[in-house]
Amino acid sequence: MAEEWPRRQAVAGQDCFRYCGSGERDRERSWGVLAGRRNERSTISSPERTTFLSISTDCWRVMELSRIELLVAEENEDRFAGFLAQRVSWGWEVDLSEPGWVRFVIHFEARDRAESLPRDADQAQDFPRNLAGELLRDVRREWPEVVCSESTYEDKDWGESWKEFFSPVRVDDTFLVLPPWLKSEGEVSGLIPLLIEPKMAFGTGHHATTALCLKAVAMLWREGAVSANTGFLDLGTGSGILALACAKLGMTGLALDIDPVAVANAQENMALNEIYQGLAIQKGGLEILDPDRRFGLILANILAGPLVRMALTLARRLESGACMVLSGILEEQAERVENAYRDQGLPAPRRLTDGEWVALIWA
Repeated sequence: MAEEWPRRQAVAGQDCFRYCGSGERDRERSWGVLAGRRNERSTISSPERTTFLSISTDCWRVMELSRIELLVAEENEDRFAGFLAQRVSWGWEVDLSEPGWVRFVIHFEARDRAESLPRDADQAQDFPRNLAGELLRDVRREWPEVVCSESTYEDKDWGESWKEFFSPVRVDDTFLVLPPWLKSEGEVSGLIPLLIEPKMAFGTGHHATTALCLKAVAMLWREGAVSANTGFLDLGTGSGILALACAKLGMTGLALDIDPVAVANAQENMALNEIYQGLAIQKGGLEILDPDRRFGLILANILAGPLVRMALTLARRLESGACMVLSGILEEQAERVENAYRDQGLPAPRRLTDGEWVALIWA
């Protein structure tokens, strides 16, 4: 689990859910933050309450933001966060200052409004979708008891100021995930540093799904289930964080992602970590692999639905006695995912949990 940090944090890199499709949702010009606050002090008590900030490279300027606030009963916090995770890839703020209630706050670039969209459907695809309006419609339809409000304000230039909120993430006693401007902290930590340039790809280590995968890799390494002789596949690599962790342990392998933005970010992070051999990062999915290629470790931190659909194909890519880590799975989805792989002849996996999130581990 990510270590608790006693101050407010902001992390660029939208460490929430990224769809396995075209990735267009991640590249839209909108942003947000996610933080946990109690008694007017921000304290991070778990990865899902860490702060996220996604910023496109041309947004280093003062801009008008639209702010949506959603007031939810405390007992529905986890379920509502799961609902948002499938619609708001750049993150949100969680305010816990009101007893019995949780206030979710999401920011959008203000021009992301219905009135700014062209009337011509052929031109509409070139403009940002009205994400704010879509979200409000979904909330009012599926969560009618939630209190919604919307406002607009002018935000400051985030070009440098957001960096002060980015704090490292410690995973067990093995990895330390940190941005390049905090590189010196990794050099004196005694842990394996993973330098991640926070951009438009999933994976800065702050979300529970990523932290669970890193924890699983560290555990398998300590147990001797994987070694420097293990060849790995990181499917849906995002920022490349899981592939980089394996490479820094001496393993060799392949990282795949269908999103060219993610591939570029992963390649940049590969250079930041001075990994010049033993790791290949490519655009594409399982279909680009040689038919007979097998791996000693497969990592897939995506979503339950795709993991179920890929069960047959992924199971066939495992070497005899190989390990596999699947994440991006909600607790209520874990049995369905597990059964899909047991149907392929795999044994029951171990589980790692963090709040509502589960990672399945075969070793």
